[in-house]
Amino acid sequence: MSGRLLCMASPEQLARRMDRAEEDLTALSDTLLDIRDTVHGHTTTLAEHGRALGEIQQEQDRQAAKLDEIATGLAAILRRLGEG
Repeated sequence: MSGRLLCMASPEQLARRMDRAEEDLTALSDTLLDIRDTVHGHTTTLAEHGRALGEIQQEQDRQAAKLDEIATGLAAILRRLGEG
């Protein structure tokens, strides 16, 4: 049993190990909080981009409809010119 006691860490060594473990946990926690904040920021940005893309799509749809009206009118004008 005395051999096992010689292999055991001293209270100072245990305290240092605990301090290192606490520092590691703090670093991991800080990293996770940074990741969470980054993900939240990216999620917000993606939502904003999605809204903007939706608005752009609506405008393109309006412009396409207007272009169809213009093309129809132009075709009618060309038919009348061809008849005359």
